[in-house]
Amino acid sequence: MINSIDNQLWWTLAVFAAFLLDWAAVASDWKKIKPFAKVLAIVTVIIWTMAAAGWRFEVLLMMLLIAQSFGLDGDVFLLFADRYFLQGLAAFLMGHLLYISLLVIRISQLMPPEVGMIDHLRPYTFSLIIWMCILIVFYSVFNVLPKRKLVKPAMWYAIQIYGWVLSGFVALTLFTAMVFGQISNVIWFLPLGAFLFLISDSLLAYDRFIKPIWSGQLWVHITYHCAQFCLALGFVTFLSASAISI
Repeated sequence: MINSIDNQLWWTLAVFAAFLLDWAAVASDWKKIKPFAKVLAIVTVIIWTMAAAGWRFEVLLMMLLIAQSFGLDGDVFLLFADRYFLQGLAAFLMGHLLYISLLVIRISQLMPPEVGMIDHLRPYTFSLIIWMCILIVFYSVFNVLPKRKLVKPAMWYAIQIYGWVLSGFVALTLFTAMVFGQISNVIWFLPLGAFLFLISDSLLAYDRFIKPIWSGQLWVHITYHCAQFCLALGFVTFLSASAISI
């Protein structure tokens, strides 16, 4: 499925050129360029993914591209965050659910049928602990939102659902890397990307709802774009993996 990553130099340079344009636009507050640069950044990641996969569109790759497209939708909605923040949240939520579904399908394909939970008790346990720790931090930081009535009840419920799904995604990527990391070290970009996504969204929520962060939007964009690229790299590698003895 995967085209040689080594042949991806020019596409990779294009991705990071788009990233740098967006970061510069945010840092310098180039109002006319920011909307274009924000959309361009994720579009280049989607093109990079297609190129890395050799422009072949199998079912799992299509799921990956659709998940990335939901990220693009979320970016567009957040250009009008005052009106469409909830829609943007829903778009990113759909993307994460697709990422999770893709991991579950691929794990089931690569995991030998005779292998059970007990055979990977350590990765299961560690991943669940990480999930629990993330949720503890999440509620300790953001539980102030309903207490101070900083958001409406419907928004708080949506944020909680999103937090559970995203933190679960982080835990699942970590489990995936721990179990299948021997296929390629590149698979570890999956948990790195998911964790960067968590950081980005946490910064976004904190900056928007609790307290402004110095250069908050810039840090949100930097961590988000790095997250999307790391996930693309990790997923393309994982989708190309052959069944091995684990």
